[in-house]
Amino acid sequence: MNSTIKKILAVLVALVLLAGLAMSLPPVRERVTWHIDSALIWLRSVLNPPEKVDFSLSSTSAPLTPVLPTFT
Repeated sequence: MNSTIKKILAVLVALVLLAGLAMSLPPVRERVTWHIDSALIWLRSVLNPPEKVDFSLSSTSAPLTPVLPTFT
């Protein structure tokens, strides 16, 4: 292997180890996992989008439960 490739691999391994060490700190883990969670939610909604729901008020149906008057 070329010495340049070895140096690049050594730097990458060092960065991965430092990232793992940083993730063991609770404040860093809390901030990073929040972003990872939101990225996974976005990715899940892109890959499997929710069904389209029509919220039009075309049908005027009566409420299911009667509305009782309030007395103050």
